[in-house]
Amino acid sequence: MGGRDLPLPIEARRLWCIPILHGAADLGTYAPKVAARRDAQASEQIADLWSQIRHEVLDLGLDYRRLRVYQDSLPCCGFESRIVADVARQGSANFLLLEELLARGARIEGTESVELLMREMELAKHPERASAESMAELLRQRDAFIAKRIDETLQDGEEGMLFLGMLHDIASALPSSIALRYPLRIAP
Repeated sequence: MGGRDLPLPIEARRLWCIPILHGAADLGTYAPKVAARRDAQASEQIADLWSQIRHEVLDLGLDYRRLRVYQDSLPCCGFESRIVADVARQGSANFLLLEELLARGARIEGTESVELLMREMELAKHPERASAESMAELLRQRDAFIAKRIDETLQDGEEGMLFLGMLHDIASALPSSIALRYPLRIAP
């Protein structure tokens, strides 16, 4: 549920968890492979989902100056804003929403380990090397890194918004000092 009516003490940290599906523009060089597997109806459903996500996120009434934004697959690299702008220019609904939040005063944070993302890309290029167990372990490592990154950067009195793929389990990796909220009421 939304949890919108639950005020937090000023020293509390709150994290809004936004489950996402990656659109073709988010996938870079993998887009043609994914597009070949998705039919037009699936692509339209993803576009509708992003429209709903945008509406719900902007309807939260947040103080954007106190909002840190975290994004699945956005590496800690020092040029996160440039990556957001580049992917938004390619038409990513996800990154267009990130740009909108940044324009309202939110701050973007690098979220993922470059090394872990590179390992995942390597396994995607050579699926014969990837077992279900190794992929699950890699996802656990990514989740642990994301949780540590949020814990290190989200300050007392701030709110975070995490856009994260649905296979992740961030809740078990975060410290209890961060209050989790799941605001979306997205229709199936």
